[in-house]
Amino acid sequence: MTKEEELLKKRFTELADRSYSESRYTFTNFLNLNEQSLFYLTVKENKGIKYTISGGISDAERVMVRFGDEAGLGYEQQFPIAILSVSPLAVKYSEDLSHRDYLGALMNLGIEREMLGDIIIGKN
Repeated sequence: MTKEEELLKKRFTELADRSYSESRYTFTNFLNLNEQSLFYLTVKENKGIKYTISGGISDAERVMVRFGDEAGLGYEQQFPIAILSVSPLAVKYSEDLSHRDYLGALMNLGIEREMLGDIIIGKN
């Protein structure tokens, strides 16, 4: 296991501990599939971690983890996920854009990849 992977596993444990000790929910950034496997490995090693997973939509590939549960904390808090819809003003003048185009535009704005969930491309 690489040093980065070890640090990420420690981060998961730290977020779970902070949620428990401060009696509040804590959240990860969006996790890719590799990071999710490290998370599940961390949960397997540290039984008793209370968590919920969501990506904003069902069957999301990139997801966030919320540490804590309503039974233990006494309240419910939604995931800090906002859904963004992008569409052309005039369809006849627009060209077909790909996932790469949208991702590139968002990253060019200075938004880090771990702050972005799934990008779903529809018609126009």
